[in-house]
Amino acid sequence: MNNNASLKKFKKLRIGFFTSSTGTKTKTSNAQGAFENLYNRCASLINNAHTAELHDKKLKIVFHEKDVDAKFYFGYVSCSRDGFHLPYIGDENWNEHNIPLDDKKYIVERTYFLYYYESDILLLSLNHLGPKERDLSYLLFSTYDLSKPISFEAIWKKESIKQLLETGSTLRSCEVTMAAPRNFNATNYDLTNSFSKNLVEMMVGMGGTHLKLNLRGRASGRKSIKGYLSDEVKEGLKELLEKVPAIMRKAEVTQPKDTKSKSLLDQVLISAKSVSTIDGYSNPTEVRLALVSAKIDHLDYLKEYDISKNQ
Repeated sequence: MNNNASLKKFKKLRIGFFTSSTGTKTKTSNAQGAFENLYNRCASLINNAHTAELHDKKLKIVFHEKDVDAKFYFGYVSCSRDGFHLPYIGDENWNEHNIPLDDKKYIVERTYFLYYYESDILLLSLNHLGPKERDLSYLLFSTYDLSKPISFEAIWKKESIKQLLETGSTLRSCEVTMAAPRNFNATNYDLTNSFSKNLVEMMVGMGGTHLKLNLRGRASGRKSIKGYLSDEVKEGLKELLEKVPAIMRKAEVTQPKDTKSKSLLDQVLISAKSVSTIDGYSNPTEVRLALVSAKIDHLDYLKEYDISKNQ
């Protein structure tokens, strides 16, 4: 048997879809100019890369390609891992070995991106230990015009469901059930909302793995107070559903004038592709093909988010 063939395996790659928060059909997205700026900057360097630091995390962005026909940038973002729990190398007999590190070496996680610069649609390989859209936003923003904020939002399967959790909406109640594995580590998921962080802390902070929560708001008798569930609660639910959907077993909400429960589960648009790997790693070309294929699979739906004028 050919040794190379025996080392070739197919692994599942999860892919998320995003759009920038500033682009519209009548307005250029800040991300469009920032991507062009950073691509040109990297193209002028020998290693075609740009590095930065965000808090205690080292970041690097590499551009593999700009396809002027398909109108996309393809590359990856890397980040350093320097926590206590680092990975080991194991074998079929459960022999585990350290990965030798010194002061000049560290574990690196990678997230691939495919950004369609005319339609302002971003695809990311989903790696819960790796760089997130927030890290990519920082790399773009910090090298561009600091007066032009850049952020990305996940695309949902039903925009009407996503709008239930956005500022300005009103929710009467929510019912949440969460379940996490015993080795769940919340720090790997970069949660920023106080409500989502509190829920996770309630679940695992004292050694538990399950949490059931019912929240019910009520109308306020004062005009200056909105009443019902706060925006902080809605934003926290949205963050959990987008960043850690695997631990969400139930998430249902009701509105003041519609008491029928609406499920929020499995609403974030995510694709899964099988990608070939050799010795555990995939060739970037294989990843690019998977990302392009995921975009084609959802082409009709993504047209709703395409801001290019020539649709």
